[in-house]
Amino acid sequence: MTTPKPWPGMFDKALDWLTDNLPDILSFTAGLIVVAALLLSGPLGWSLATVAVLMLTSSAVSLTALAFRLSDGETWESLKDGFSKGELDADFWSNFVSVGADFVGALPGVGAVGKGAYTGIRAVLGGGTATTLGQKAVLLGTNAMDEAKVVVSLDNQLVARAVRGCTNPGGAAKVVEGTSGLVGVGTSSFGIYNKVVDAEDDGVKDGTVAGIDGARLGLDAGGIYGLVRHIF
Repeated sequence: MTTPKPWPGMFDKALDWLTDNLPDILSFTAGLIVVAALLLSGPLGWSLATVAVLMLTSSAVSLTALAFRLSDGETWESLKDGFSKGELDADFWSNFVSVGADFVGALPGVGAVGKGAYTGIRAVLGGGTATTLGQKAVLLGTNAMDEAKVVVSLDNQLVARAVRGCTNPGGAAKVVEGTSGLVGVGTSSFGIYNKVVDAEDDGVKDGTVAGIDGARLGLDAGGIYGLVRHIF
């Protein structure tokens, strides 16, 4: 009698785990891309176009993670109970911070593409040089990339105010933003690791991670002010 191989069952379990934790994995991936973009724009001095592409990629990943989170019934229930019933427990704050972080992460790319498409459409309708469908598509893509370059060059107003007394405010701002990104990658990897090893949920660790990420969310949201002013 042949003993059945465990691989099909293990594959199904692994696939189920990936499906259940996909939003967290995507958020972790987006964080890694943001850190890479900060490094490339700082010490390594890569081109603005490369950094803009990374920003657009990170925003697309964050937007996908946000869509998965908002499609999850348990997340909605936790957020709804927190706002309507005052159940502001660790689970609520964890979901609130996760949704907020993905939303803030998606905004730069959405804003750049949206304004780039808007200006491109205005140029096409205004009788610009683009005549064929291909030329119009190239024009829209070029405008979106131009806007992305502007967006990655915008200062985080909250960080800028905090470091304006430093000898090198620009360098200090990069350090603050880079540290924030690395901390975000660390907390994300911590959460994923706990799920990999199926660690017991005592609420304390979730609350601590949510508190750290909540502080980061407030810091990252400081960059949204400049983004909103640029778009509108």
